[in-house]
Parts: sequence; C-alpha cells; structure tokens
Amino acid sequence: MVVSVLELAREERLLELDGRLRSRIPGLRTLQFELGRLLREVARLGDLTPLGATTFPLYCEGLGLSPAEGRELLGMVQAAEARPEVEARVVEARLSPQKAALANEVLRRPDLQRPGEDVLGLFQAKGARDAVEEVRRRKEEARVAEPPVTRTFHFSAGESREVDRTRELVSRLKGRIVSDSEAVAKACGDFNDVHDPERKALRMKERDEKAPASVAGATAGRPGVEDVERTRHIAERTTRDLIRVAGDRCWVEGCANRVFLERAHRHAFRANGSNDLGNLLHLCHEHHGGFDRGDWLLVRRSDGAWTMIGRHGWPAGRLRREVSTFLDRFEDKGGPDGRAPP
Repeated sequence: MVVSVLELAREERLLELDGRLRSRIPGLRTLQFELGRLLREVARLGDLTPLGATTFPLYCEGLGLSPAEGRELLGMVQAAEARPEVEARVVEARLSPQKAALANEVLRRPDLQRPGEDVLGLFQAKGARDAVEEVRRRKEEARVAEPPVTRTFHFSAGESREVDRTRELVSRLKGRIVSDSEAVAKACGDFNDVHDPERKALRMKERDEKAPASVAGATAGRPGVEDVERTRHIAERTTRDLIRVAGDRCWVEGCANRVFLERAHRHAFRANGSNDLGNLLHLCHEHHGGFDRGDWLLVRRSDGAWTMIGRHGWPAGRLRREVSTFLDRFEDKGGPDGRAPP
C-alpha cells in the first residue's frame, strides 16, 4: 500500500500535537487542584461580600468560572481529601476532574456505595456519560430503596422545559433538589389523584367512613369567639404580584436559584412589618437568610439602582433592573410598606 507524503505529514503532525497536549495535562491538572483548594477555603470562610458576591455561584461567575466548574473543582478536591490517591490519578490523566467529582458524590454517601467495591477504579474505567449515569442510577436506587425500573422518554423542546419547571416546583415542595424521575413520578401521582376514577371512589369511601367522627370532633369544645392573631401568611394575590415583577426567580441579579424561593420583609415582620406588597422581596433562601441576619443591606445608589451591600459597605449584588423600577414606586409613596407618610 502506497502512503502519500501528505498522509505521512498529517500523521507526524497529529503525533506532535498529541505529545504536546499530553506533556501539558499534568501542569493543567496541578493548577486545577490549586484552584480547587483556594475555592474550598473561600467557601469555608462563608461571607463573600468583601469579594463582591453574596453566594458561591455568583463568586465563581465573577472569577470567569461557571458555577458548574466551581462545583466540579470543589468535588475533585473533596475526593482527594477523602482518598489522597485521587490527586495522583488526576494529574497523571488516569481520572478526569469531572469523574473525580462524581466519585466524590459516592464517597461521601455510604448509601450509594457497594460492599468491597473500588469506587475510584469504577469511575476511572467508565466513560464520562456512563459515570454521570452511574451516579444518577445509584441516587435513584437509594431514593426508592429498590432497583429502579429504567424507562426512556423522548420530549420536544417545549415538553422538556415543562419537565424542568416541574422539577423546580417539586424540589421547592420537598425542600431538596429532586431528580427528573422523581419529579415526573410526583406529577403523574398528582394527576392521577385528580383524574383517576378509582382513586376518587376510594377517597369518597374513606371520607364517608370518617364523616361522623369528623363532625363530632369539629363541634366539640369550639369556642364562641376566636382571637384573630397576626399571621405571616402572605395572600396568594400578593405572591402573584411579586412573581410578575421579575419572574419566579431570586431578585438578585445573576442568582440562578429558581427552587428555594421565599418572601422577605424589608421592614422585619417581628418588628411589626406588614405583609403589604411594598414591604416584600422575592429572594432565594440564601439571600433571604443573609438579608434577615443583617449580613446584607438593601440600599438605593445615587444612580437609582438598588443594591445589596455587606455590613462594611462592600457591594455584593445588584437587584434586577425591573425590581428597581418596582421598588421605586413604593419609595415614592413614603417607604417599604407602600403607604404615604402621615
């Protein structure tokens, strides 16, 4: 077989490029471990407002890293803390940072492990996609406490967005991040509770059987006049109005949290703050907690933008533009409660 000069030149160039790439991988991985350890220390120190961020994901974005890259570097370093041999495997290009971070998810959860298995060897031998699927499958097994049944679904782009939104809402309901399969199972269960005639009939039977006792219990010992107590409950209409301002997401610019969202009081409820629209903010759990603790203050800058700042005046994060416009309406009426001053 005759090999042309061009083919030989191409093979030589490929070998040259391959050698240069392989020679540089150890240095890259060593640098990634250095970055991961620095990120680990930053995350442990907590309050990031002196660095111009209110959350770790926002800090990563400020560095030019995606939140996913930041989490991967942290996971890789945590895996090396649990198993020191991880660093050598990654530097020697036997284990990628992604697979090291995935192995870390198994290493820190005994319920995902198998007796006598070599976790690092398992993930080293798997391809990247298979490694992701392995962690997903083990989490599902741990959740349902039995081998899961695998089913394949195909969605259009619009249907996929519906699944993503369902996952966000089910995660919010359960107070933890759920998997796609758990979200779909919950949605199917709720749908069947409403539309399945067999379930309806069973509920009606149970209701009829409990009705006499329920009536007796409801009438016994009922006071004639009940005291009306002040409540933290926020009217559904008020919540809808808050969501219309900037969507169902945290009001801090750049915050990607769409699951753990809460209503925060600008003037504290415990200090007689109202549940009126102008006294409320739509924040994620982390930003709400920092705001309530006083770690971050909400101020209006000279250019009109509303910004979160730390205790010592460090800028930590702007509110979304449409939120600033919304808050301005109530400031013009005299304050956060949305009432004109006397």
